[in-house]
Amino acid sequence: MNWHNIKGKIRYALILSSIFVLATTQKVKALQCGVKEIEIGTVYNQYDLDSDGIADTFKAAVTMGSKTAKKSIESTEETGTLRIYINNDVVFEQTRNGYPYWQLSLITLQNGRTFVDIESTVGSDDDCMHGLYALRNGQLESICDFQEPYSKYGNYYHVTITKVSGNYLIADAGAQFFTTGITHWTMKFQYMICKCQERHESFERTADSFKIRYKTMPVKNKWTAGKKLKAYKKAGSRKAVYTVKKGETVKINRVVFKKNKVYFQIKNRKGKTVYIPCASKYKYKQDFKEAMFAG
Repeated sequence: MNWHNIKGKIRYALILSSIFVLATTQKVKALQCGVKEIEIGTVYNQYDLDSDGIADTFKAAVTMGSKTAKKSIESTEETGTLRIYINNDVVFEQTRNGYPYWQLSLITLQNGRTFVDIESTVGSDDDCMHGLYALRNGQLESICDFQEPYSKYGNYYHVTITKVSGNYLIADAGAQFFTTGITHWTMKFQYMICKCQERHESFERTADSFKIRYKTMPVKNKWTAGKKLKAYKKAGSRKAVYTVKKGETVKINRVVFKKNKVYFQIKNRKGKTVYIPCASKYKYKQDFKEAMFAG
């Protein structure tokens, strides 16, 4: 057999193989980009969690009952434990009481970086814990706490990542604030990386003020004050510039976060725009009569 013909066939086979691998790699990247909801117990092997260019295996498992309980938590059938395995190693573990359940997603940015979105809630749909995690040094570490701004100002809160746009996250957000009750809005988060020695990663809100989304709420933008409320020129100001009288109707246009405190931008009938702080606890005498509370 002609040696030149053999080399030509080998070269041709290698070219075809390279084209196939390249096409397959591009297809996998296209499938990975975005939000992938995770089913508990299913193994996923198309995601690169440690950014080494090699796909890892990912699996989440939940067990209920006394065998999963830690010593510091009461051992009952109400106890549940989530364990996350990457390449068969346990990289995350969370144990909770009260019949907990978990929702997980893999979030992949356009730059190829993949993160784990972990949300847990107890059986009463309360006490939500939700964060975004990155694999570092063999463990999942929290890089964004989605619940931090809400814990002191309401309950039944959620932040659901609905879309990835480049290296940004689009999230559907909602909370049952003590001032307004059920409230919905949309947020955007930007991927940030500190080019220091440890290359610290985080996700930051692109703004602190968000338009309230009334189309998905049980109330319209017409609020009647249930008592006198002090209003301020800016969110976080100390000197009141206006008093919303009991029975006065206003519009509440935006929810504002400043230094982990919550405020609302309101506008009265005369078109004056001011800000009121969100109540830090539920009161029987509500700030606004239209505020609706579930549960």
